[in-house]
Amino acid sequence: NAENLERLARDQLDAQKEEIDAIKARLKIAKNEDREADVAVLESDQKLAEGAKRLLEKRREMRRKEIDGWDTAARLAAATRKAAEFELELANARDQLRERGPHETGEGFRRLQRRVNEFEKRTLEAQKERAELRAKVAQKERDVVNSRLELLKTRSKIEAGG
Repeated sequence: NAENLERLARDQLDAQKEEIDAIKARLKIAKNEDREADVAVLESDQKLAEGAKRLLEKRREMRRKEIDGWDTAARLAAATRKAAEFELELANARDQLRERGPHETGEGFRRLQRRVNEFEKRTLEAQKERAELRAKVAQKERDVVNSRLELLKTRSKIEAGG
């Protein structure tokens, strides 16, 4: 699930940071002991480890955006269900007004009209919320795609030796 993906990304990043710290410590010792061959290898290892760290950071950022997008999509699904329920209630209230309205007295008729008006209001508010969430879901999808592109750029740069 989303929490496990986040935990995994965090653990991988922490392990990578520890690896970089260990390489830096070995590099410092190699420099102090004038072991130039070891220094060159360790500097290369450090560069690779730091590239892997950048990649893990980008992947973690992407996962966070994906999780945020999933949460927003779930809220959209709930809002869609809610809007549909209100639309059904509104249709039922209108049916009652149409069927019983002509036979109702003044107060009974007004009560049916108020019920229709209330469900119309709730339906429109739910539809508005659904529309706003649709826009948010679309933005979250763009954010995820942009994050994936950044991850790809970072990976390509690392593979090219940068």
